[in-house]
Amino acid sequence: MREGPQSASVVSVTEHRFGNTPTSCILLLCYSRPVDQATIKNARARPYWTHAERFMASIPSFLEIDLDTLVRNLRAVQGLIGPDCGVCAVIKADGYGLGAVPIAKGLSRHGASLLAVYNPQQAEPLLEAGVDSPLLLLMPVEDLPAQGCLADAIRAGRVNLTVHGVAHLEQVIGIAATLDCVVPVQVEVDTGMSRAGADLDEFGDLVERIAADDHVRLVGVFSHPSSADDDADVTEQQWNRFTAALDAHDKHIGPDVVIHFANSPGMLRSERYHQRMVRIGLSLLGHAQPDMVGPTEIASPPELRPIVRWMSQVVRVRDVPAGTAIGYNGRYVTQRASTLGLVPVGYADGYRRLLSNRAVVRVGDALMPAPVRGSVSMDQIVIDLTDGPAMAVGTPVEVISNDPTAPNALHKLAAQAETISYEILCGLSARLPRVYREVSPEAGSS
Repeated sequence: MREGPQSASVVSVTEHRFGNTPTSCILLLCYSRPVDQATIKNARARPYWTHAERFMASIPSFLEIDLDTLVRNLRAVQGLIGPDCGVCAVIKADGYGLGAVPIAKGLSRHGASLLAVYNPQQAEPLLEAGVDSPLLLLMPVEDLPAQGCLADAIRAGRVNLTVHGVAHLEQVIGIAATLDCVVPVQVEVDTGMSRAGADLDEFGDLVERIAADDHVRLVGVFSHPSSADDDADVTEQQWNRFTAALDAHDKHIGPDVVIHFANSPGMLRSERYHQRMVRIGLSLLGHAQPDMVGPTEIASPPELRPIVRWMSQVVRVRDVPAGTAIGYNGRYVTQRASTLGLVPVGYADGYRRLLSNRAVVRVGDALMPAPVRGSVSMDQIVIDLTDGPAMAVGTPVEVISNDPTAPNALHKLAAQAETISYEILCGLSARLPRVYREVSPEAGSS
């Protein structure tokens, strides 16, 4: 196989499930050997035409997910936190909509200590796929069946349940009795989020009960900062409450119990919050840093790059005169003779209606910015091609960029849509195929 970008080939096309809904397919582009950064950058310009044009011709829009960049982000985080601190990778909601199984496998192969999901339904596909890293279930689970892959994994000590209070502990003890095993548990402490976890005034009683009960084994204690991205003072107050609770009841917390506090913005806010493990999701996907507000205590923040790029194409080009109303309710009227392009992307795909007349996409090999004109429809948007060179049907369109400085970077679109990056990612429709790119495992890592 030839070197450089031509060495990529289609090695599998499989079905992937987003919850109970199958996406169209997965295309995995796999390099036969490591390639340098320049080669990767050049290949990314038009990978969908050069490597799998027949397949891509049948897909008007897709998400390109770069598993190599995911691994580089993990390594950057590991470089920040040091060898004595682990990484709990949060892959709730099917890996924030990008595909939990391929993301989990990539992170597990490269040293993620733990993978966090919300509920049993999110854990089961990972177990069925043979993901190696242990799992943390964050939801207060009240009961579980005695049979199945999840029950087997708990018996093997590969799944931690989160305990949310004294009353919930009794339910977890019931699960242990049903499964006839000792269940590894982590205690979540509510230090100000008011969402989940044990109240501070019951924390001491809770860890004492766990220490005295043969059905459960304490393996972790954590809390979740509510405002680490934009309020350092509130985060510090939560940190102080958390450490005070730990210090007050340390006789019931063994030396092997893993303490973790930092989410993605907490990790970027202060090294003091790293403890034995950081619990992060968005930063591994390359999208946490733009959301940070105010100074941090991190002297050299890690270089994190976005792993996802949403691609589509122009499916119609037309010229219209000045004074032409565009889209539902005519919310944009051309001020001059204009060239318009039609792109098969809409709110049914997760492209928010609030992006109407606000957002831009980038078009063609030169990635020319093209503004969205008129209202976003269910399946399509209209873009203004007037100021660029002539564009033909089939011209590639970058809807969400993997360049954080681009005008269509995820965090900029989230701001325009008056929401957050998490919601945009999790709202990307299951009907968009997920296209995964990575260096082949046989070749090693670049």
